[in-house]
Formats: sequence, C-alpha cells, structure tokens
Amino acid sequence: QVEAFQRSTSLDDAFELAKERAVRQRKMTKDLSPSRRAIVTLVSSWHFDISMGILITISVLLVIVDVNYSADGGVTPAWVSKANVVILALFAIELVLKVYALRLSYLSDRLAAFDLMVVVVDLAVTITINFLPLDIPLPIALARMSRVLKITR
Repeated sequence: QVEAFQRSTSLDDAFELAKERAVRQRKMTKDLSPSRRAIVTLVSSWHFDISMGILITISVLLVIVDVNYSADGGVTPAWVSKANVVILALFAIELVLKVYALRLSYLSDRLAAFDLMVVVVDLAVTITINFLPLDIPLPIALARMSRVLKITR
C-alpha cells in the first residue's frame, strides 16, 4: 500500500509539474507572434527533448565508431563522416530555432551557452576539416565527444 501511495503521489506530482509548465508556457508565449509561439511550443515539448536525446546518443555511437577505426589505424567510413555532418546540422537548426523563439532569454541560460559553444566549435572543426586543406591534426573525436555533455540539460 505504501508503494502504491508513493507511485500515485509521484504521478500526481508529475501531472502537477506538467500543468505548471503549460501555464508558464502560455504566459510566456501570449505576446509572441504565431510563428514564434509555435516554435516555443515545439522546442519546449518533451517529444523534442527525447528526440534530441536520441540524436545525442546516435552521435556518441558515431564517435565510438570513428575512434575505433582511428585507433586501429584504419580510415573512418564515409558514412560516419556524413552522418556526423547531418547530426551537426540538426544541432545547429535546434540552436537557431531556440534563439529565434526565445531570444536573449535562451542565451542567458548557462547550459544553452554551453550548447552554443559545443555546436560552434564542432562547426569550426568540421568546416576546417572538410573545406580547408590543412595538414594540422585536429582532435575531432574530442570536439564531437563534447556533444555528450548536451545530455546534461
């Protein structure tokens, strides 16, 4: 009975938190344009959070594959590099949407600033590797591994 009470209390708490979040979101978005309101609703949803978590997990798996090939002295398959570029593009789109919708309130959050730094560094590394003929070894895996820290949000 105690366990059943604890479960019902935690469910009640979860529903209460969801209601509070919805009320805060309505207050925050009531003066926004319809497009910004729609984007705020999208990027604030738990579906979006879960999708980004899955994307981060896939990114980590790709880094592991990349490091394994590099450690064995092999060449990383082209599909891994292309998948990393696609994931980086999705992370960049996420940031653009959040900055557009939430403006300075998004950038005032420390974790959001960290996300921005991770994506900008990864973009710089990717552009440098793919478009500039440099023979300088860059710690690609290290830059991409920093994506893992995004999950701490």
